[in-house]
Amino acid sequence: MSPFWNEPTGNACRSSFRVEKSTSSKPLSSSTVHQHLIVLSEALDEAEHLQLVSRNPLSRVKSPVQGDQMERRALTDDEIRKILAAAQDTPLAPLLRFALATGLRIGEMLGLTWTDVGFSAGTVLIQRNARFEPGVGVVMDQLKTKNA
Repeated sequence: MSPFWNEPTGNACRSSFRVEKSTSSKPLSSSTVHQHLIVLSEALDEAEHLQLVSRNPLSRVKSPVQGDQMERRALTDDEIRKILAAAQDTPLAPLLRFALATGLRIGEMLGLTWTDVGFSAGTVLIQRNARFEPGVGVVMDQLKTKNA
């Protein structure tokens, strides 16, 4: 089967796409570059498998280090008070109080079970992460690292 761009309708398909240049002068974050490399590399792997290219030219490209993402800052006491005041008397209030008190990620909180809570010791053991996967539902994963 020949690729769509060699078909008579290929030009019509190609001309229906519009490319716009970004007006942002900010460089792409390493996370964005990493995601683009993943998508492009997977596409080129498939092209190599279909023998459309002799080899994936991105196979030797190193992804940028993920460390230069935007620095996060802690909320101020005033910001915390405003969040808790806005959530007061809502079903989210206990979840927000817990999140703000512990600094846990959403997936870590949703991965908790009652056996993770040490009521007498006042502790919570973080052992897993919950995430939603389309077509599958909620998936429980082990933490990526011991220090996560």
